[in-house]
Amino acid sequence: MTMSKTSQSGEGERTTRALVNFAEEHAVLLRQRAGVRPRDRLDPRALVDELKLVIVEPSNVTKATVEDYALVTKADVKAWSGMGKRLPNGCLLVMLHPSQTPERANVTIMEEVAHAHLGHRPSQLILHPNGLEKRAYNEKDEDDAYWTAAATLLPRDVVVHAVWQRQRVTEFAAAYGASPECAEFRIKTLGLWSAYKTYSGRGRRAS
Repeated sequence: MTMSKTSQSGEGERTTRALVNFAEEHAVLLRQRAGVRPRDRLDPRALVDELKLVIVEPSNVTKATVEDYALVTKADVKAWSGMGKRLPNGCLLVMLHPSQTPERANVTIMEEVAHAHLGHRPSQLILHPNGLEKRAYNEKDEDDAYWTAAATLLPRDVVVHAVWQRQRVTEFAAAYGASPECAEFRIKTLGLWSAYKTYSGRGRRAS
């Protein structure tokens, strides 16, 4: 994914600024729905009632055999980190790959919340014999969901403050329950990467 432009939609390629603005707008709505203030940490596991979530792992699937469970859990977490599915009662079932870190799992949860919030429908649905599903979205929907999830977990003001306070990515990412990769992504898409490298000592300091 480039930082200057993103995937094509029916209206042509979107700029990073347009997608950032889109994500910021929907992140505000999701944080309001969760009942957290603009700069508060949002912990999706602590807000399952507010977000109407049911969070499970493959081991919770009663139909899964030992062989099925081994097949799923050995899958590359980069290829399958989780999936979401609306339940008849209106809740969102989020199934997580058990091998990811808690911080990466938070990102996965919020991605699935964002997909549901944005009304995305999977473009491909693969059913496994054990009842597990792999849902594939088009590139535009994947961008929208990930950027929105990242903005929800790491609000703009939090990222800007962290950069100017010379905090390391690992510091403020951990403070907000997000992965370092997600934090770096936010810094870059907000146009703060050069400042971060300078202030963190990774680049040449301004004279």
